[in-house]
Amino acid sequence: MRFLAPLLLSSLSLMANTALLEIYTNKAFLTQRFDVGSGVFETTLPEFVHNDTLFIRTPCATKEITIGTPTKANTPLQAQIETATQTLQTARQQLLALEAKERLLERVAFTNSSFGDLQKNAEGFTTLALETLAAKNDQEEVVNRAQEALDLLTAKHTTSNVKPLSLSLTCNAPSMLEIRFEIPNLQANRVNTFTGESVEGRLAVTQSLFVSHTLGEDLNNIALRLYSFGYNHSLTPVPFYPQYVGLPETLPMMRTMALKSTAESTQDVAGTPVELESKEAWEASGVTLPSGERTQVVFHQQRVFAQYGVEVDGYGTAMAYMRASFTPETTIEPAMANFVLDGMLLGERSNVQFLAAEEAHIYFGKHDLIDVEKKLVRNFTTESGFGSTKTTERMWRYTVTNRSSKSQKIDFLERLPLSSHEKVVIKRLGDAPDTLDAEGKARWNFTLGAGEKRTLEFGYTQSEPIAK
Repeated sequence: MRFLAPLLLSSLSLMANTALLEIYTNKAFLTQRFDVGSGVFETTLPEFVHNDTLFIRTPCATKEITIGTPTKANTPLQAQIETATQTLQTARQQLLALEAKERLLERVAFTNSSFGDLQKNAEGFTTLALETLAAKNDQEEVVNRAQEALDLLTAKHTTSNVKPLSLSLTCNAPSMLEIRFEIPNLQANRVNTFTGESVEGRLAVTQSLFVSHTLGEDLNNIALRLYSFGYNHSLTPVPFYPQYVGLPETLPMMRTMALKSTAESTQDVAGTPVELESKEAWEASGVTLPSGERTQVVFHQQRVFAQYGVEVDGYGTAMAYMRASFTPETTIEPAMANFVLDGMLLGERSNVQFLAAEEAHIYFGKHDLIDVEKKLVRNFTTESGFGSTKTTERMWRYTVTNRSSKSQKIDFLERLPLSSHEKVVIKRLGDAPDTLDAEGKARWNFTLGAGEKRTLEFGYTQSEPIAK
């Protein structure tokens, strides 16, 4: 296929001006743009492109759009595949010859030979058999390597065929032609890397995209646009229907459509967030994506101030976690993320979206030098004298110990249950928290010196009527 190759138009040799690769969460499309004028425009398309998946856009009058029958692609990759195929065939033939020689040796018989001749012939036969076996083993390795080389090349393309495309254009002036089609089997994975520097109080964030395709030809110096939404997603609002109160609700039948789900190199591309008329996207230019390789495209990097501390989730695992609080300069999109703290790779997990200029928090795993002991010290239920109300009382005691050699800021969280009924009454017990919000999040903030510990108690009573 001749992506970005010279094309014929009214006997003029032209080049594709630009190419744009658009990647949605469920599809990918390639758009090629050409300067055109009146005349016949010819190029080739991948075999998987059909009339219903081809989009042509131009201000010129277009007629006689013809997509021909598939032919063998004339590309550097196809030439490499043919050479590798011939190399494999030659290696296999040489292996067959050695196997035939081995079978011939198996049928050799020594008859009417004296003892001395027999011994001499046997020694020569043994030497020849060993040489043949060694040559066969070596040739098998040659065949395996030739097969692996061919497999690597064929994995770089979905099809080895292309289709000729011919357009007849009538233009009032020099114009632009856009050819757009979907690219199947394109893999695109977002990966973020959070690199914490606790001593410097900094956090570096790298947003990358790993892309691989099997078009069979490299995409060179293209623009790449990355969307955080799916193709065909939320194109229209929910239809409006009148609401009738007090009558059986009758709605017209609605049709629903399900959306389809869908060697490495790295490029430090200066990507930028782009605000379209109603969408946000990431865009980078000058991108090269070799066919059959997994390429890392670095869209954005930022290094911001961060405040590091320890958070203890008493309501959950009751363990201490290293936390970084920061305000991103640019929005950080959801992705699978790698977490590195002070040069140590800790692991990976997905991150939610962090909006620009809004405070965010990320975690760098368990803090092994902060011990948390949780003990249930009170758990019993009493009933009122008339047996109409029961009250459950629960209390936990926490002991937080700093085993590190420096002071640590601790943010301790617990959860106070919330009543969903006026007859259910919740009262807090134990040490008063520094803050208690409307969602029941109780928070204590304190600092522990090296080797220091603190004990606090938290609990509540829950009173409710006894069901009869």
